[in-house]
Amino acid sequence: MKTTLNYSVLLLILFVAAEISFAQQEYIPRNIQDAYNKGTRSLDGTPGPNYWQNSSDYTIKADFNPSDRLLTGKETIVYHNNSPDTLNRIVLRLYQNINKDDAARNFPLSENLITEGMIIENLSINGREQDLSDLSKFSTAGTLFIISVKDYPVVPHSEITLNVDWNFTMPPGESIRMGMYDSTSALIGYWYPQVSVYDDIDGWDMIPYTGIQEFYNDFSNYDVELTVPNTFAVWGTGVLQNPEEVFTKEYLKRYKSAFTSDSVVNIVSKKDLGKDIFNQSRPLN
Repeated sequence: MKTTLNYSVLLLILFVAAEISFAQQEYIPRNIQDAYNKGTRSLDGTPGPNYWQNSSDYTIKADFNPSDRLLTGKETIVYHNNSPDTLNRIVLRLYQNINKDDAARNFPLSENLITEGMIIENLSINGREQDLSDLSKFSTAGTLFIISVKDYPVVPHSEITLNVDWNFTMPPGESIRMGMYDSTSALIGYWYPQVSVYDDIDGWDMIPYTGIQEFYNDFSNYDVELTVPNTFAVWGTGVLQNPEEVFTKEYLKRYKSAFTSDSVVNIVSKKDLGKDIFNQSRPLN
């Protein structure tokens, strides 16, 4: 019995050693191996000593008109290049292009949901207006808008500023993460031009959005101002900066109590429909 037990333990040790050896010899894709070699990643999953991430500061002012389903916006993006690379292009994601007639999608859309997608009206780079018809500098690939910045190279540990005027018309009905469901209800997901991710593995993330993917984003800062009709409530992430300007007295009281209450506080419910919930002509910051 003793001999058998020792033999079993020996086999177990050999098996575990073989598993460790096999794991160490598993294939590692070249781009991942390069990250290990550069010290930006570690085999144990923790950031390496040379790890970095890029980020953006977004300042967005947008206006939504439910009557024609039009969302217009003005956006300033300060993109911070924390990488060791000089960037000669910037890639923007225009998710709304998935509703264009010629867009690649993982599933069909009914004809009434087809739109013109995101329309870029004006673009400036570091304060200089750009000619968007110049195909040597600007190109669109599905939901990606590629901007050549060879004239404004973004060297390591520097930044570039983009000013973008844009608009898009929401589809009339339930579409992919957005739609105008009826005259009173709209959902707008991923609604602004967004800088794609530039990372230490693949450089720019050039995978187009075709409907079923989730999202890979940088950590960024946002200052957003939304203007909607005063009969509409806005639900979204972030912290409301001007509740005193937005809510009437009763609803401001509910809003503030929600921060300290131990129970659920319904700031606006079905019972409040038709009442004066919001002040006149106040944007949401």
